[in-house]
Amino acid sequence: MNPLFSFTVIVASYLFLACGSSTANAPVHPSTPVTTASTSDTSAPTLATPAAAPEEAPTADVSAEELVAKGKVLFAEYCGFCHGDKGQGKKNKPAVVGDALKQFVDDAALFTYLKKEMPKDDPGSLSDTEYRNLIHWLRSN
Repeated sequence: MNPLFSFTVIVASYLFLACGSSTANAPVHPSTPVTTASTSDTSAPTLATPAAAPEEAPTADVSAEELVAKGKVLFAEYCGFCHGDKGQGKKNKPAVVGDALKQFVDDAALFTYLKKEMPKDDPGSLSDTEYRNLIHWLRSN
């Protein structure tokens, strides 16, 4: 078996188990409508699978700092409850910044994982832009 594949499966399993699936103590988040293409693929996400959504890059209208700031606000609202206000992890919930991001081969893989798995109490509930803004903040820490 490929060692990279084994490592990926182990890390993905750890993240899934560490984040848990219980919503008993999770905050209630408002749902943001997301338009996605219908697909019959129900397989688990792989960390190396690129996302279909293009990466949002800074433009003349939106600077990198603004994208990071938007991601920080989103992280505080949707992620900080489980992963700590700075992504450092809490109790049995993993850190999601720094070395924790090395398991994702690129931002497209991270985007795919976040969209399919997070937030645990309502996966896929954020818009593609919101997930990309979160990635900007995660990568900045």
